Amino acid sequence: MVFGKLEPKHRFGSLGAYIIGSKEGTVPLPSGVSAEAGATLGVCGLVTYQCLQRNVKAGDHVLVNGGSGGTGTFAVQIAKALGCVVTTTCSGANAQLCRDLGADHVIDYRTESVVDVLAASGRKYNFVLDNVGATAELYWQAPQFTAPDAKYVQIGSQVSVAFLYDLAWRFLVPSWLGGGQRAFAFGKTATNYEDFVALGKMVAAGRVRPVMQEVVEFDGVRGAYEMLRAGRCRGKIVVRVLDEKDEQE
Repeated sequence: MVFGKLEPKHRFGSLGAYIIGSKEGTVPLPSGVSAEAGATLGVCGLVTYQCLQRNVKAGDHVLVNGGSGGTGTFAVQIAKALGCVVTTTCSGANAQLCRDLGADHVIDYRTESVVDVLAASGRKYNFVLDNVGATAELYWQAPQFTAPDAKYVQIGSQVSVAFLYDLAWRFLVPSWLGGGQRAFAFGKTATNYEDFVALGKMVAAGRVRPVMQEVVEFDGVRGAYEMLRAGRCRGKIVVRVLDEKDEQE
């Protein structure tokens, strides 16, 4: 059994019963890791691993904005596995989940000002992984709670004219004229066999536990997508394309 991801050039295959994958993106599933868990690793698991593994070191303070979603639940655990001190944001309903995943500090964005809490903490974060991107305030206020050489990487975003205008200021305007004060980049994933193997080992060792909101049968795909669009998932939704009988055949 294998896990992995398709290359962007593939137009179809996300819910296919049978696909043809690349050598780099097709990796043996470690013993003891379920097929459902493996299904969560190909995109969210990989992009989170690559964003963190390339940018942090043991002892760093890492802020994970949005710690209860698909990438966020991976980010909290991977950052901890890499030896970081982790702060995350989520709703109060998901606070215990994030603590169970290893978060050292949890901020309820519904009842507290995230920026105020971060600034008052006195901690200077070395790396910010933004899985939400719904408001630009967190980035622009980052100098209050990050180290001067900190990097801000955004995975989640909601595209709008205002967001594109904001990006122009971050990338094009010099900092001394009001542009971005912290290094900014979008989280990107590159299919890498060795990274998949390393991520799989983390899961097999119990250092990372894929969080699944629900495992649905193929006839539940429409409802699964509606749940995703609502933006309130805890972890990932996995679709079982083939039932056990089909797999045996």
